[in-house]
Amino acid sequence: MPDDPFPIRYMTLPTAAKKILLIEDDAKSARAVRAGLESEGYATAWASTGEDGFYRLNAEAFEAVLLDWMLSGRDGPEILHTVRGTGFVLR
Repeated sequence: MPDDPFPIRYMTLPTAAKKILLIEDDAKSARAVRAGLESEGYATAWASTGEDGFYRLNAEAFEAVLLDWMLSGRDGPEILHTVRGTGFVLR
């Protein structure tokens, strides 16, 4: 049987580089995403509002952020614009 021309490749992160912030206002979606991430070994934090997510971005260290686009209050585009405008860098 020939080798698969499109093998699946997994990205392995160092143990210390696995904290992801999920900003999602739908609890059912957030539970599903968190379950998937945590089953792959990622530590996750969940913010259910844009304001809480923005606060946590500034108060804690994360390697990645999953940002819902349509949030009540401070929405995804507003958070992204603010973060980019301040020169914020994920750690």
